[in-house]
Amino acid sequence: MSCQSTWRGAAVVTCAFAATAHAGPPYQTDDPEPVALHKYEVNVAARATLTRSGRSGAFPGVEINYDGAPDVQLHLGVPLAFDRGTQPGTRYGIGDAELGVKYRWVQETATTRMVAI
Repeated sequence: MSCQSTWRGAAVVTCAFAATAHAGPPYQTDDPEPVALHKYEVNVAARATLTRSGRSGAFPGVEINYDGAPDVQLHLGVPLAFDRGTQPGTRYGIGDAELGVKYRWVQETATTRMVAI
């Protein structure tokens, strides 16, 4: 097998699985680095699930992060949830709100990864 055909095969496999990859906030696993001290960030996202019995999700989902102390980040997430089932009409309301604190306890160095809880 030539090097060129190996690269083509790798490209085909990568493209085939790229459609199932998802990225962007809100993350299932969070970035360990808090926002800069006394700064904030606002992320807006959409999530949806489509099944045979209908569609549900959140749009918009708003996430606000604020760093009020060194290595400590406060987090608030509030989605506008929707549900469109087999019954006519769509139901809307506030979804599961999320309130949290992130603490970075290991700084990243040349030999160590950053770690936060």
